Amino acid sequence: MKNSGQNGDDNMQETSTWSRGCCLLFAICSVIVIVDAFVEDYEKDDEGEYVTESGSESETFDDDFIELEYGEIEMGVNEDEGDDVQGENTGGLVVMGDEKAGSDYEGENVLDYSVDMEYEEASLDDELKLAMKELKRMDRKKWAKKKPTFEQFNSESDLRTLNLKVGQVFGNTKVFKEAVKEHAIKQGRSIWFPCNEKSRVQGVCKCKLDNCSWSIWASCYEKNSPALMIKTLNDKHTCPRVQKNRLANSTWLAKRAKRKAGLLIEGSLATQYAKLWDYTEEIRRFNPGSTVVIDTEEGGLFRRIYICLEACKVDWISGCRPIIGLDACHTKGNHKAQLMFAIVIDADNSYYPIAYAIVEKQCYMTWFWFLSLLKDDLKLDEDFRITFMTDKQKGLVEAIGEIWKNSEHRNCVRHLHANFKKKFKTYEIRTKVWESAKATTVEDFNRVMTKIKDMNEKAHEWLCEKPAEQWSKSHFRDWSKCDMLLNNLCESVNDDRVILEARSAPIFYMLEMIRVKIMNRRAKRRIDLEKWYQNIGPRVAEFMELQAQHSGQFVAHWGGEGHYQINRGSIAYVVVDLDQRTCTCRRWNLTGIPCSHSMATIYSKGDDPTKYVDKWYFKDTYKKCYSSVLHGIRTEELWFKTNMPLLLPPKDVKQTGRPRKLRIKEIGEIPPNVRKIKHMQKKYTCSKCNQEGYSAKTCEKRAEL
Repeated sequence: MKNSGQNGDDNMQETSTWSRGCCLLFAICSVIVIVDAFVEDYEKDDEGEYVTESGSESETFDDDFIELEYGEIEMGVNEDEGDDVQGENTGGLVVMGDEKAGSDYEGENVLDYSVDMEYEEASLDDELKLAMKELKRMDRKKWAKKKPTFEQFNSESDLRTLNLKVGQVFGNTKVFKEAVKEHAIKQGRSIWFPCNEKSRVQGVCKCKLDNCSWSIWASCYEKNSPALMIKTLNDKHTCPRVQKNRLANSTWLAKRAKRKAGLLIEGSLATQYAKLWDYTEEIRRFNPGSTVVIDTEEGGLFRRIYICLEACKVDWISGCRPIIGLDACHTKGNHKAQLMFAIVIDADNSYYPIAYAIVEKQCYMTWFWFLSLLKDDLKLDEDFRITFMTDKQKGLVEAIGEIWKNSEHRNCVRHLHANFKKKFKTYEIRTKVWESAKATTVEDFNRVMTKIKDMNEKAHEWLCEKPAEQWSKSHFRDWSKCDMLLNNLCESVNDDRVILEARSAPIFYMLEMIRVKIMNRRAKRRIDLEKWYQNIGPRVAEFMELQAQHSGQFVAHWGGEGHYQINRGSIAYVVVDLDQRTCTCRRWNLTGIPCSHSMATIYSKGDDPTKYVDKWYFKDTYKKCYSSVLHGIRTEELWFKTNMPLLLPPKDVKQTGRPRKLRIKEIGEIPPNVRKIKHMQKKYTCSKCNQEGYSAKTCEKRAEL
């Protein structure tokens, strides 16, 4: 009896151990199945499978899902028993056959599990918590790599094929309501907005039966953004169509008529792009040597176009200084793109367009493509000494450095000053930025920078991070004979009335309006040349007159040959060399126009100052800039047919930044047509705790909160 009772206790202990192991495995497998429904696309690093067969069905589990942190379930045969096992070993889980040596369960398929004694002491709840924690960690890691993307609604192109759906994003409340109204008119239903707020809008069907289930709900999905996204949409109407719809009012009819009139006059979007092959061929026929490149995508989709007219590039080589301004602006038509310009300076310091392009967006790839074609047209090699003036657009600095490694790159100081004002509000230190930028010698530049450091050390560190070669005259090279600090040349083109109108036109009319603008400007400049009363241009003559007025305070002392010492009173000031046409103030070196010191020297010698002006400002040079004639083209019916594959409109490409209708105003900039400036809100500072945002009256209340 004693042996029988002892054997019974052993059997009970063995049965308990086996049961706990089965329960633990069943719990882990249940957790895996639940989580696997949410993590379907999980990528396994090391795939190892445990397979259990039950009839005709099979289940597969990964090693990653059943690994635990403090222990591991041992699946297999107990080594202490030493029994021979007949069956199939699949990754540590043994599937038994019909017979099992030394077992009391004969004639059945049995899974023999043995659990490590140390792991057996651990609590089952703790192990399940560890497994769930590991699975949640992998789930968060997987979903953290994915960022939600939502479809952006384009009010100018998507209204024709309107299809509302959940997740669609609209620019603001007005755009969303117009889209919903357009959808309702096409469906023949009448709707209204019971909730009509800036951050959320609800639309329901307004029918006589009062039982239609159609509804839509949109609200803001980003903080501090007017954009709305459709959160809920029930797009099924249970009411009949209406014969009279109050949404189809006079405003809607006027917009519809305007859209149809535009299609009749300008043609559809597809027709505009289909004309480009024949249009470019017509330009080449009447302006031989012009470069017109159209880049396409797979399927014949338009990507970008580049145009450099022969008259512009030939005259630039013979009559313009080696400085090029680069800029880009948004187009405002149905197809959102970027209009790029390359602008140079003529002999009277006026802007001179040489090339333009329409690209999908501003980035390194598009700027590199544009500049590579410009390099071939202007015959500029890598070692050519040339200066670029930019607004530091995205990818432009890298593209210039890749193509012209020895070029000079200047940044517009106005943009630098605008960024500086955002961080440092003091007026005195802001004026020092312009003073350091206008300094023509390194000594003057260092002197101003020292003053800035004494006033605000952080402002000095901010400016030192910007290379002085890009924004200060003291570090500019003198080969371009231009000391411009601003990119006003390109800004003048972008703000031109004709260019502003062209940016809102379809692509064919846009290109043609720009070409006609350049043609008219060149013809007008040839007429203006006849009005020159001396060998230099009117703008250069006005600048020299101003320098002559300042020259009266200086006295020139001849030192031999062309060397002169300029004194201001009895104190030596600068040194002028008339033979080399240089001055130690570097103004004459940078511009090629005599400065006030050199003007005093020339007058003391009794000579004409215009003889010492650089050749880039002469009348003959100006004539070379506009000597070539830019020819027009014929009407569309007379164009030569190229029989090229049909060019299709491009896909909409999201532009960098949030789309805006108005230009972003700078800090301190007063909008036009403003009669009264609003009172600026005062920032309070607590006199007790010296914290901004509240006064001493509310300090105790805030402390209590």
